[in-house]
Order: sequence, then structure tokens, then C-alpha cells
Amino acid sequence: MTNLGKRVFVITSFLIMFCSIVAAQETVAFYGIKSTDADINMLSMTEDLYYKQLSDMQISVLDKRSENTEKEVNESDDKFFEQTGCDYIFFAEIKKLPDSKWLCTLNMRNESLKQTQTISKEYDSYYKILMESKSSLKSILSSLLSDSTKQEVSKPLKTDNTQASTDSIAGTWTSEESVSKIVIMRGNRGFIIFKNGATMNISVKSTYTENGSTQFNITQTSSSNASFFPELDRRLAMEAAVTAKPIEWKLCINEDGSLEGTKITLIQQGENVQEGSVSVKWTRQN
Repeated sequence: MTNLGKRVFVITSFLIMFCSIVAAQETVAFYGIKSTDADINMLSMTEDLYYKQLSDMQISVLDKRSENTEKEVNESDDKFFEQTGCDYIFFAEIKKLPDSKWLCTLNMRNESLKQTQTISKEYDSYYKILMESKSSLKSILSSLLSDSTKQEVSKPLKTDNTQASTDSIAGTWTSEESVSKIVIMRGNRGFIIFKNGATMNISVKSTYTENGSTQFNITQTSSSNASFFPELDRRLAMEAAVTAKPIEWKLCINEDGSLEGTKITLIQQGENVQEGSVSVKWTRQN
């Protein structure tokens, strides 16, 4: 093979590998907000906030606002959603009600299923929409992911010696008292929502244990935060979080489909904090 041929082969191989990685990542097309009642400046601020919140969820977000500003968002019109090249489409609708309250509806459309999940809520003022945008987006995202993976995870998880895929645990889980919700997504990633409002991004890997069963290794990927240690005194948590290692979970599948194992985190003993492990159990919600 000539030098030119080698270079072409290397470049072609790299492009194929890059395209495969991009294709494997779930993407969301951000269509913005439809509203005839909200002030244009407030609307722009809300759109920017929603876009930032989606982008912070470690999901590839494509801003489609400029292409769809003049279009009418119509769920029944498939032409509106053509050729986005994304797995999901997000758009919102904001209306002012006769009693001066505001109705905000968040929509997440699954392109492969051609179905849209929605969450609607009334607010006493427009300002409160901005205040609750993060929690609303987290809720609709977790609901969408749960619904889109139900068919794949409806069967019990295998407990034999065959290594299970990380996709087999995709869905929504509950765990410790301090945790509100755990969402495992396809593509070896997910996030944990704490009851104190903190959100932690996580990565998921599956490995074999010494006895041949599957172990799921779940690791914190977000920067350390004192809110990730609600069991500690706040002062100690803030001091320890500066140098804390990422929290890890090592979990195996039970016969009932739950995940059980250990959590490696910071543990308080009196006025001291040190790394240790505690027993944990995750239970699937859906």
C-alpha cells in the first residue's frame, strides 16, 4: 500500500469511528417555545434557560430555534418534525389563563416511536416558570427515558453467568432515603436526583465478578459537590467535597430484579470524615 493509500485508509477509518460514536449518542432537537401571551424578552430568557438545562444533562442538544421560529408546532403534522436527525425533539408551550395564571406544557417527542410525552403545570406567575424549569425538565426527561425503555426492560434481568448489558438496567430506580430518583439511560450513562435538589451525572459499566456473575460499576462523573453527601454534617461535607473521590456503586442483580451491593463514599465518624463503604439496594420503578 502506498503512503497516500495508507493516509486515506487511516482518515477513512477515523471518520467511520467518529460517526459511530456520534450516532451512538442520543440527541435532542431543541425547538424552543410556542407562545402568543408571553413577553418576547421573557420568552427568550426562558428558551435560553431550557436550552442550558437540557445541555447540562450530558445529552447532545441541537438548537433548532432559528429554523422553526415562524412555524406552528403541531404534533399531528409529521412534516414539522421531518429530518431533524435527532432521537428526540423538545418544545414547550406557554399560555396565559383567564384567571391570570400561566400554563406551561413541556413536550418531548421520541422520533423512533413517533410519540410525544408531555408534562403540564399551572403557575401563579410567569416568574415561577423560570424558578421551576430545572425540576420540570428533569421530570419530563426521566419520564421519557422510562417510557422509551419499558419494552426493552419489561422482562426480568438474567441472573445466570452471562454478562448483562448496561442497557438491561435502563430505566428509573429508587435507592437510599436521600435519593429522589435514579435514571439509567442507554449509552452507559445516567443521573441521580437527590431530595435536596442536587443532580449527579453517572457512568455505567458492566464487568464479570470472580464467580462469573455480572457486576454493574456506577461512577459519579459530575464534579464533587457537598450536596452529594447529605448524610454528613453540612460543614464537614463542604470541607470534604473539595478533595473527595467520585462516589462509586458496585451492584449485582438479585432474583427479584433489584440491584444490591456496596456504595463507596465518605462516611462520618464523630467529627472525622473518611472513605468507606455502605450496603445499598436499588429497586426498579419502571
